[in-house]
Amino acid sequence: MEYGIAALSMIPVRSEQGDTKEMITQLLFGDHYAILEAENGWTKIKLGYDGYIGWIDTKQVTSITKFDYIDLDNKQHPVAYHLIWWMTKDNANFPIPLGSTLPFFDGMQCVVSEEKYALRTSYNEENTFDKTKITEVARMYLGAPYLWGGKSLFGIDCSGLTQMVYKICNIKISRDAKEQVLEGTKINTLDESEPGDLAFFNNEEDKITHVGIILKNKEILHASGVVKINKMDKKGIKSEDLKDYTHTLHSIRRLA
Repeated sequence: MEYGIAALSMIPVRSEQGDTKEMITQLLFGDHYAILEAENGWTKIKLGYDGYIGWIDTKQVTSITKFDYIDLDNKQHPVAYHLIWWMTKDNANFPIPLGSTLPFFDGMQCVVSEEKYALRTSYNEENTFDKTKITEVARMYLGAPYLWGGKSLFGIDCSGLTQMVYKICNIKISRDAKEQVLEGTKINTLDESEPGDLAFFNNEEDKITHVGIILKNKEILHASGVVKINKMDKKGIKSEDLKDYTHTLHSIRRLA
């Protein structure tokens, strides 16, 4: 089997071969993956972080060794915690978004497939986050536009938001809300919830369709059109503008 890593700021991962096919998730800089097959200019991959499977443009593949893949899979590598970080390679600049992985980082530079990427921003290990900072990190995404399959400040979906916030806080969870709802511990009522817990919402067919991060005072931060904060109660999320519920509460889980 062959292996790869994202050496670009973002790489779309699609459900099928083709630039017009549905984007189901994204690779951010430093994300590693196993290569399952390649044909017609497209490469089928399985993400190391969450096991997601999809297709990326073969021109955007950067190969790594099995040894590097195992290292990235088994060891905790630093994560970018600024909104945008600037890297330099061969005297060229490019940004990496919040939540990107810094592979084989020595405090000044990353190493990606034997290429060195220097970090122009100072990295302070004291600024790394844990579960006590979930809501603080979540607020960094406020105002980000909703994008199906997105995982960055430039576009993010509801479960991409929760996964990325938890990743920055060094907690690994699944990519999709329907999988996240099976993890952690169930919280019986909203009154028993704590900031950082995840609230899940369902449709009339009882399918999980939405997820958000609970804040203090029964508020929720979630991606719906844009990453925003709304009030919620035991029924769900209520829009002050619409004077009606936009999402029906299914359950609350504590994953941290």
